[in-house]
Amino acid sequence: MKKNRDIPFYKNVEAFLIMIFMLVLPWITKLKVIKLDDVSSKYFQNTEGYIVDVFLYCKSIIVITMAVLIIVMIVGENIFPDNVLKNTPVRYKGNIKFLICVLVYIVMTIISAAFSKYTAVVKSGSPSGFESAYVLISYMVIFVGGMNYFCYESVCKCLKNMICILMSITIILNCVEFFYKPLLEIPFVKIFISSKEYRYIADTLQVTQFTDMTSLTFYNPNYYGGFCLLLLPFSLVFFLRAKGMLHNVIYGILSSGMIFSILCARSSASFYLMIMEIIVIATTYFIKVVKSKSTLWKWCKILVVPISTAIILLIVNIFTHGKIYDVSKNIIKNTSYSVDDNKGIFLLSDIKIEENKLNLISDNHTLIIEIKDNNLSFYDENGQVIQAIENDGNIHLNAETFDMISVSVNSYKQLVVDAGYKDAFIFYISDGRFYGVGQDGSMIDNVSITNRKGQQFYSLFTGRGYMWVNTIPLLKNTFICGHGAGTFSFYFPQNDYVGLANTHGSSRFVIDKPHNMYLQTAVEEGCIALAAVIILIILASINCIKSVSLINASLLHDNNYLGEIAAASIVSIIAFVIYSLFNDSMVTVNPIFWLLLGINISSVYGINLQGGTIC
Repeated sequence: MKKNRDIPFYKNVEAFLIMIFMLVLPWITKLKVIKLDDVSSKYFQNTEGYIVDVFLYCKSIIVITMAVLIIVMIVGENIFPDNVLKNTPVRYKGNIKFLICVLVYIVMTIISAAFSKYTAVVKSGSPSGFESAYVLISYMVIFVGGMNYFCYESVCKCLKNMICILMSITIILNCVEFFYKPLLEIPFVKIFISSKEYRYIADTLQVTQFTDMTSLTFYNPNYYGGFCLLLLPFSLVFFLRAKGMLHNVIYGILSSGMIFSILCARSSASFYLMIMEIIVIATTYFIKVVKSKSTLWKWCKILVVPISTAIILLIVNIFTHGKIYDVSKNIIKNTSYSVDDNKGIFLLSDIKIEENKLNLISDNHTLIIEIKDNNLSFYDENGQVIQAIENDGNIHLNAETFDMISVSVNSYKQLVVDAGYKDAFIFYISDGRFYGVGQDGSMIDNVSITNRKGQQFYSLFTGRGYMWVNTIPLLKNTFICGHGAGTFSFYFPQNDYVGLANTHGSSRFVIDKPHNMYLQTAVEEGCIALAAVIILIILASINCIKSVSLINASLLHDNNYLGEIAAASIVSIIAFVIYSLFNDSMVTVNPIFWLLLGINISSVYGINLQGGTIC
């Protein structure tokens, strides 16, 4: 095997800075009060035009800062050194295809931003993500940074240690949140993440939305699960290659800890992909053991992590009175709201507002509520009057067909219609006519969508099907360029009372993301940008697979860190690519994905350089 040539000191420094970014980014947490622009304030919950962010805004600033630093480093190392290195991954002609994909994506992101109707949002990102055009471009720069600096053994040795530190921090904080309380509810954390000006806001922070689910500083348990998916293959590969008792114990603990962390996220996608990662790595290891003359320990080692993890989980389950069992059951069942489970529902197929008439439409019957001279009247689809009985402010209908419906008028003079769903439907009554309630509380004329094709898919994957079915028609307008970063919620058909209620049990939702990174990219940056991303990922995967024999050969040698990083990172990448079918791009975890994708290409290049296939 050829040894790497001497590495200039600046290369080590630049790689180390990127590794520090990888280590620090997930934990950047700062309470920030942000003024919304006029358009955003119509769609996102706010108080007098302001929102409070804890996890996203500051991470987006760090991502942009890191991208700028990488650009400066790459430009600097090509201008100032006396001898510019020629053998680097970004200069290798075989890797130009990756850079072309990056360039296409960046160009289409800029074009989509330039032609967007929502310039302010494109520059700042959606208030629910803060993935601005600058952040999306920064992802590509971070990818190039990973691709440029990690083709050396010494750098990958440092990276291995850094990943182990990152996993250790994750496991420790996960245990704090699982056994004690959410990080944001710990008093000293509230003080640490807020300035004196906003300390009173921090004191009120409570993590109530994700009960018994771990999310740490990732905004949502799903994104935390995705982050853990990216790290788990490294702990498994490190463990299976470990020499000596100490290293076996350390990497075994890290592997069990990461599995436990994924379980605590209670994300079904992450759980099933975790199983996939374990099977892929275990199968690959098993094949190697069969082909080689291996000791009994190597044969048994493949079972150590699953058995030890099972024992740990059993002990934890006993001491937490069945908490692990409940978590596992919920993950596997992946339960979500279903109208089929609620027999007391007047199952709606549509709601139509016709000035002073409100039509609640089911497959077989229609309830018509009419307002005239401030009085409510009720009719069926045939125009027959339905008698109403008022009791304690609630109006019940004296008809078997509609006996599950109750109507009332609240203190805001709004009509409240309870049809048996989790939440009631609310309508304004003004000037003798009905209006729906918009996200910002405004009066709207329509609470329905014109096209209801694909309703049978609405409930797929905990309601993601509803978003996917209604996002796909948007792509006909984004074939070349998209609507701009962060603008998805402005184009998705909002205020669909019935679609939301039948999917989630409530109409009080803003669909701000499609819960699919690829659809998100297609809508916001355009289908050409999406094609560039998909081609980039496919080419990177093929690049690694083509070098699998060299990677396996490198793994036969002790202390071959390039081989470990390449083998683990390709499993991480493939798992995350599948995971992204069910989750959006998010600044809390996607920068790590793009960095690891670049690192994979770089490490494979380094292995080929050692093997003499690159001169």
